Amino acid sequence: VRMHLGKSDTLRNLVKNESSVTQEGFSRWLAMQEACGLPMEGEVLAETFLTEDGKRALVVHLVAGRRVNEALARALAWRMDALDWRATDLGFALLSARGWRPSPAWVEKLLAHPIEPELREALAKSEILKRRFRHVATRALLLLKRPDVPLSQRQREANGLLHRLTADPSPHPVLEEAWHEALHDAVDLHGAEAWRAK
Repeated sequence: VRMHLGKSDTLRNLVKNESSVTQEGFSRWLAMQEACGLPMEGEVLAETFLTEDGKRALVVHLVAGRRVNEALARALAWRMDALDWRATDLGFALLSARGWRPSPAWVEKLLAHPIEPELREALAKSEILKRRFRHVATRALLLLKRPDVPLSQRQREANGLLHRLTADPSPHPVLEEAWHEALHDAVDLHGAEAWRAK
């Protein structure tokens, strides 16, 4: 995979008036970056390996931020029925059985369709949606902050209300707002879709 150093000329200008030690260190750093074969703009670097506990990991190095990477990881893990997933600011990992052998064509197929349906499925029973719903329902005065009631009881009440509103076929504005916050504030569906479609 080729390397794209988009901002390296700007960085070189920043160090040109510094000491020769700084310039040499920077030049070595650029050479190491080029030798590592990092992806060009619009490309994504992925690697696969076996973990210590025998699972197969597909690690996608994507410097897009945690919210984008978490949206992609959750949706793709749901789509492929992965055993587990992880996401950071610098990429995400999907974990599956040892016999799984992801190829570039398989990854392209996995990314071929919009991720919103799977992301909604993955978030439907998640703590992210429950927490966002509690906040929205409290702002809408559907749930009252009562200091005399234990937090666990208030959470159970909120989960019961969430379950009732989810079972109702007509969309409720509070539930719609909770979904909006979960999809666009907690994770970044639009950013993830933009990366998926590249």
